[in-house]
Amino acid sequence: MVLFHFHFTPLPGVAAVVDLFGPLLTSGALGVDLFFVLSGFVIAHTYLDKLGPALRVRDTARFVWARLCRLWPAYAVVFHLFAIWLLARSVLGADGVIAFQSTQPVLDGGQYLQQLFMVQLWDDPYFDGASWVGSTWSISAEWLAYLLFPVAALGFFRMRRLPAPVLLACALVLMAPQTLAYLTTGSPYYPWSWAVRILWRFGAGVLAVTWPSGAIT
Repeated sequence: MVLFHFHFTPLPGVAAVVDLFGPLLTSGALGVDLFFVLSGFVIAHTYLDKLGPALRVRDTARFVWARLCRLWPAYAVVFHLFAIWLLARSVLGADGVIAFQSTQPVLDGGQYLQQLFMVQLWDDPYFDGASWVGSTWSISAEWLAYLLFPVAALGFFRMRRLPAPVLLACALVLMAPQTLAYLTTGSPYYPWSWAVRILWRFGAGVLAVTWPSGAIT
């Protein structure tokens, strides 16, 4: 994944390396999908028994607060450091290229607030240029999954009663849209594909917890 993001930088020689190892480098984007699956697995393993039986305000608030404390502080530090860098490049002049992204982000007050609260991706069909720190589109997507999980847990908790083959089939179905996109278009990118990637992958990770024995272990 590090090499995948590195190929966006305009340093000398990078283009030649990308031409040589292009398919290998670009496949690093799939690391995000693996991260989403692992995230769903870990969150379900930790919280499904607590949140699944019923939607309770106190338990939901504790879950959301715990995830916010885990996610936001480091994000806020990195985001503001990048914000200073982008503003400096914008003021000093960078020929319209202020970030090492194919689509340049918009710098204004409204975007700052969206970035600050990690919701910058939610109203954008594409993640390109949505985040001032390009790779943090996945943080915005992950935050959405966290906020939806207390409600989704009600259904996932009850799905544990289903036979293991059914749960496995459901997990595979959740992985299918991205696979079909690769087969039909050769690319996983289409409008709102980021939402499919986070919600379906996260859900598959949750099902991976329930599948082996039909219950949390």
